[in-house]
Amino acid sequence: MKNLRLLSLVFCGMIVAFLSSCSESPKTLDAIPKEAQLVAVVDGYALTQKGELDKLNELKSVQAASKEIKNESKSASKLVEKVLEDPKTTGIDLRKEVLIYLTSNEPSNQFVGITAELFDDGKFKTFIEEALNETKTSDSILQKGPYNIITNGRDYTLTWDGDKLLFLVAQSYKSRNTLLEKADEFMKLSPGDNISANSSFKKFFENKKDLSLWLTGGLLANGREFAHLRKQLGDNFADNSASFFLNFEKGAIRAQVSVDLTSETKKRFEKFNIGGGKFDRKLLAYFPETTYGLISTSMNTEAYYDNMMEQPEIKNVEPMVSVATGVPLKDIITNFKGNMVLSLSGMEENGSDFTPYMGLAMDYEKKEIIEKLLEKVPGGMLQQTDGYYSLPIPGKFPVYMALGDKALLVTTDPASRDAFTGTKKLKRTLAENSARADKIENNNTYLYLNLNTAEYPENFRTQTMGRLNSKEQKAMDIWNGLMENIEITNSNVTSSEVVFHMKGDENSLREIIKALDENYLLFASM
Repeated sequence: MKNLRLLSLVFCGMIVAFLSSCSESPKTLDAIPKEAQLVAVVDGYALTQKGELDKLNELKSVQAASKEIKNESKSASKLVEKVLEDPKTTGIDLRKEVLIYLTSNEPSNQFVGITAELFDDGKFKTFIEEALNETKTSDSILQKGPYNIITNGRDYTLTWDGDKLLFLVAQSYKSRNTLLEKADEFMKLSPGDNISANSSFKKFFENKKDLSLWLTGGLLANGREFAHLRKQLGDNFADNSASFFLNFEKGAIRAQVSVDLTSETKKRFEKFNIGGGKFDRKLLAYFPETTYGLISTSMNTEAYYDNMMEQPEIKNVEPMVSVATGVPLKDIITNFKGNMVLSLSGMEENGSDFTPYMGLAMDYEKKEIIEKLLEKVPGGMLQQTDGYYSLPIPGKFPVYMALGDKALLVTTDPASRDAFTGTKKLKRTLAENSARADKIENNNTYLYLNLNTAEYPENFRTQTMGRLNSKEQKAMDIWNGLMENIEITNSNVTSSEVVFHMKGDENSLREIIKALDENYLLFASM
């Protein structure tokens, strides 16, 4: 435990130097083999600037941890204080990225590597000697040609030269046998053998953010859960890759996901592309502008039907659906144009309960097909009144359904029902919120959710989260003090974006660090 606390604080100290930007390609890429199947990139400079990590020793939580270490070991405390005051004493150059990688999921070649650049290998050696002395480990520094090496001969090895360090860990019993050999190999990879030779990774690295992750299909090649996807995408599944980016911004945390497909996979993928064109924003006119959450989709229903028929269990029941409804399944699905929006626009408290005002709108081609399907609904379930149907739910609230010439609405909100039937207009609609309407119109999928639970009715909070104790309520207050909402957009089949909108005047990372530090005793006691 003592060693763990020491190493944790030393690591924190290593990332808090006030660093200047540097655009050169890092030498650490030279220590990653081109066959690597996963690479994570940590932009220490960007994180330091945004989170003010150079002031880490001013945080109450860090000061408390330092005091605890000092009580256990004065020499350890001195080392930690030295690093916190001047992280450059480590010799590690965090103007450059720290990279973490996995070589393979094959047991004989399964290693995790962490690599970083050095600006002074002499300082790094001194730092390691002090750390070894403090942790009282039996490991020692060995000299092998241009390399310094620390290893226990089984699980790990730390190797460094004048430019970079590589911490390599064997992930299986078989890979232990070649640990030292692989460390030596990775430290002197030629340009054609390191990860820079991979065009997909090169593209990923050029677009890196604060935290970035790149992985290949090879990492998932043996997973049972991906068997169906491998069957769809073909034998070159392992040659495709995916990239994940996380960026801390003022007032937001932005996450992006994209996939880089081979030309063969792209051709196969088009067969399963069910994305539609622009969303018809006329459907948004049936909902109030305010919403707790909504989701919209725009899809190609013919492509969706073709994909359904690729699944034997669905293809086998198609005749039964057609007999039961009197309408061929293909006609049912393709009659819908593919635009759909679901919105939770409000809640009304009823004593200890609440009524959610939720609605679903969809567009279609032929009204008669919808009416034919409604004829199959058992008698008495639907009550038809002034231009709409109602479905009473005993002890709850009625659900309304209205049909137009080209669209239908299912809702629990009388205001939306009246807007759809033309009885009464809404004050402001979703269609009039131009920023949100544009996002809905221009994305195959759009999702919005209010994350500030304080803005939800008390009855809803009680029923969904239960009654919180004082600590849980305090944690929820901290959450509500940070978060506003989340938006997810998907413009095509190869890319998506998730944005957490946050409160505060500073960068989102700094706001999170401040909130955690101000309440570290609360989180430590939970």
